[in-house]
Amino acid sequence: MYEESSSTLNLVSHTVLWPFLLGFVLLSVVKVVSVRAKTSRHHSIYGMATSAAVLIGFVVAYTLINPTFRFPPRVALDGILVLALLAFGFGAVVTFAVLPSAARMALQLLIIVAGNYLLMVPLFGQWSIFETVTYLGGTTIVWLFLWAYLEKLRELSKPAIFNTVLVALPAGAAPVIAVGGTLLIGQLVGALAAALAACWLLDINGSRRIGSRSLAAVLALPLGGLLVMAYQFAEVDLLALLTVLGLLLIPELYRRVMGNQQFGYWWVSLQVAVLSLIPIGLALWRVWPEQSLY
Repeated sequence: MYEESSSTLNLVSHTVLWPFLLGFVLLSVVKVVSVRAKTSRHHSIYGMATSAAVLIGFVVAYTLINPTFRFPPRVALDGILVLALLAFGFGAVVTFAVLPSAARMALQLLIIVAGNYLLMVPLFGQWSIFETVTYLGGTTIVWLFLWAYLEKLRELSKPAIFNTVLVALPAGAAPVIAVGGTLLIGQLVGALAAALAACWLLDINGSRRIGSRSLAAVLALPLGGLLVMAYQFAEVDLLALLTVLGLLLIPELYRRVMGNQQFGYWWVSLQVAVLSLIPIGLALWRVWPEQSLY
C-alpha cells in the first residue's frame, strides 16, 4: 500500500509538480526583470523566456521520468530531448535574426528530417526503402502542418482562445496515450502540458498570447515526436490521436459560433476548456479498455 502511494506521488511530482514549479518560478523571475529593464526588445525577450521556461521544465521532467538518457541518442526516446533542444535553437534564431522565407523553410525541413531520423532510427533497418521514404514524407508533412498551424493560430486567435488550446492539446493527449499505449510517453506529454500551464497562469490577465513564435517550435517538435512514437511504438489508436489534434479546430469553431461577441478572458477560457473536453472524451472512449484498469 505504501509502495503504491509512493509510486503515485513520484508519478505526479515528476509529471506535473516539477515542470509546473520550474516553469512558474523561472518565468516569474524573467517577467519581473524584463519589465523593469524596459528594453526595446522586451516582448521578444519575454517570448523566448517563455519558451525557455517550458523547455527547462520539460527537460527536468524528462530526466526524472527517463533517467537512462544517453547522448548521442541510441534509442528513439533519447531523440526527444535532442529534438526539444533543436526546437529551442530554431526559436532563438527566428526570434532574434531576420531570415528569408526560403531559408526559414529549409531550416524547418532540416530539423524535421533530423527529428525523424532520431526517433525512427531503430526501425529503419527493418523497413524497405519504399517504406522508409513513405514514412519520412508523411511525418514531415504532418510535422510541418502542426508547426505552421500553431504559428498561424497564434496570429489569428484571441489570447484566451490560443492560450487555453495550447495547454489543452498536450493535456488531452497525455491521458489518451497513457491509457491507450504507454504510461512513459503519456508522462512526457503531461510534463509538457504542466510547463505550459505555468505560463498560462502567469499570463492570467489575458493581455497577450503565451510566448512568441518560438513556442510553436518548442511545442510542435517534441509533441509531434511523442505522438509519432505513441503511434509507431506503442500502437496507440491513430483515430484517437487525430481526434485529440481536433482541438486545433476549436478556435475556428468558436469564432463561427460566437461571432464578434465580447466576453471576459476567464469566461472565454472556460468556454474553450469545456469545448476541449469533447474531442478529449471521444479520444479516451476510443482507447479505453473493455476491462477495468484496476
